[in-house]
Amino acid sequence: MSDLSTFNFEGFWRESDWAKNFQCEPLVESAIAEVEAELGYKLPQSYIQLAHNRNGGVPVNDCYPTASPTTWAKDHVAVAGIFGIGTSAPYSLLGSAGSRYWQNECGYPDWGVYFATTPTAGSEMFLLDYRECGPSGEPRVVYIDQEANYAWQVIAPDFATFISGFANQDLFDDARETIKDAFNSVSNGSFSPIINRAFAKVPERQAHIETLLRTVGNRIVEDKGYFGLHDDKNSHQIYDAMLWLLSQLKTPQSIEDFLLRKPGQLDYTNPCYELMLPLCFSHQPFGFTTDGWNSNYVHGWWDSRLSEGYIIETNAGFQCSENFYDDLLHLEPID
Repeated sequence: MSDLSTFNFEGFWRESDWAKNFQCEPLVESAIAEVEAELGYKLPQSYIQLAHNRNGGVPVNDCYPTASPTTWAKDHVAVAGIFGIGTSAPYSLLGSAGSRYWQNECGYPDWGVYFATTPTAGSEMFLLDYRECGPSGEPRVVYIDQEANYAWQVIAPDFATFISGFANQDLFDDARETIKDAFNSVSNGSFSPIINRAFAKVPERQAHIETLLRTVGNRIVEDKGYFGLHDDKNSHQIYDAMLWLLSQLKTPQSIEDFLLRKPGQLDYTNPCYELMLPLCFSHQPFGFTTDGWNSNYVHGWWDSRLSEGYIIETNAGFQCSENFYDDLLHLEPID
């Protein structure tokens, strides 16, 4: 199947704030030409047909069956979003997290066009693979796992087959459990020992920060279907909370000092973002965790807060501004 001209898109797209990160303005011919010229590949006609319906977004039925196990599940992979054809959305083909980004910044192989991502913050990607068909041919769809040394498997012979094969999470028992577990993690999961040490320093503010973390965590799961942090408002507020909490324990000397554990560190002694959310040790696990992360998103947030004056570089290191807590760590009403 290589055509979506008769495909019924009614109910295909999910309406959410997160989906806007993938969606460009309505598709025009000049945008197609610009993308194809920049990337060096002719886009499948079925991709263009989909983009004329909506130019990027998140599907309601966001699971795709696979013949072989993936990092996500034994029999399917989840689709976090499909890139718009254009430049305006972060997750568009020429956006800040577009196709070239995954090659240049994350080491993915240069085999074609990266057009969709999974909920793993970039550890798995979907590729239009032109290796066999050439830059003007009909590419197959490939799933690539960065954590498995960029292991790949063909999951669809063409883009239209891929889009037509999306299935609802309800068809997969483990998908239902994954979402249930995500809500349980953000609602009831224990915090990192580092976060608990920071709470002990500011007991008068612990209840508020915990409420903020769990409420924003639930908003993220509701919006995305999983607890993953990216370059969006809710994610930024979690990053804000992590920096403010860490600043109760130490003054980071650099963004790397904020983000990363020390070489060979196998405990929670040195506070860092890495051991506050994404990673935990088996001998002392915690439940409020994203189970993975992409440092590029945190770097982008850090640069934004520096330019806004909320993170201040001093002789002692990087500190939160006086209005950091009041301005950034309050619960905003849902839009």
